[in-house]
Amino acid sequence: MFEDFVNYLEEQDRSPYTIKGYRADLPPFVAWFEKTNGEKFSPNTVTPIDLREYRQHLIIQKKYAANTVNRHLASLSAYFAWLLAQGKIERNPSSRIKNVKQSTPTPRWLIKKEQFALSRAMEKDLQLARARYPKRWMGRQRDFSLVSLM
Repeated sequence: MFEDFVNYLEEQDRSPYTIKGYRADLPPFVAWFEKTNGEKFSPNTVTPIDLREYRQHLIIQKKYAANTVNRHLASLSAYFAWLLAQGKIERNPSSRIKNVKQSTPTPRWLIKKEQFALSRAMEKDLQLARARYPKRWMGRQRDFSLVSLM
C-alpha cells in the first residue's frame, strides 16, 4: 500500500532512517483507523478528526513521548501531502493538525563525584594562576567563588 510513497522518499534522497521510520509509522495508523471506524482504510476517507483522535490515542493509550507522537504525525503529514501532490486525494487532512508541545528538560544537577571533580579542577586552576599570573589571579578567584556558590 505504501510502496509508491517509499519509492518517492528514496527518489527524494531521504535518509534511510527517515524512510524506515515513515514505513513503520503508517501501518499502525491504518490498523487504528480500521479498528476505530469499522471500515477499510482509504486515504480519501481520512478526516482531520481522525488524525486528532489518533494523536490522542498515541498520547493517552500508547503513552508515547511528544517526540514519538510528532514523528508519527510527520509521517502521516508527508504521506498525505504526497497523495495530494499525486492527485489521489482532494484535500490534505493533516494540514491543520498541530504537533504535541514538547516540554523542555529541566537542568540536570551534578552528582557528588562530578561536583568534587569540578571543585578540584577549579582549585588546581586557581593555584596555577597564583603561581604563574600573580597580577591576574583575582579573576580566577572570582570564578572559583561563583562556581562554589552554585
